[in-house]
Amino acid sequence: MKRLLTISIVASMLSVFVCLVLADEIGREIRPPKLKVDASYVLREGAGRELVVANCMPCHSTAIVAANHMSRKGWSDTIRTMREQNGMWPLAPEIERQILDYLEKAQRVEDAGLESGKQSPWASPLYRPNPIWE
Repeated sequence: MKRLLTISIVASMLSVFVCLVLADEIGREIRPPKLKVDASYVLREGAGRELVVANCMPCHSTAIVAANHMSRKGWSDTIRTMREQNGMWPLAPEIERQILDYLEKAQRVEDAGLESGKQSPWASPLYRPNPIWE
């Protein structure tokens, strides 16, 4: 009987503690954390980067763009496919040219960083090497 009474008291105390913790949590204002992350942090500097961010990031993360390396024709075909099959809005010819100029230079196939990335057991050929390992 004494043991049952002790278990009941401990259970009651635990219930009160949980209620107090929950009441405290409910009373707090819930805010998302403020992150200091620029939307273009993975993309290389260069003319046209802001157009890539403005036109590609509404649907994709910068990681998707940074992980792909294509020729100008490959990037052009990708944009055309997104427009025809995925509902991407039409780009003005000058805007598309500037985006392709940027991607051709910044995300080219012959990227030297890709070769050094192959040395790592963690990086596939489409990812740049980890700067910590250099």
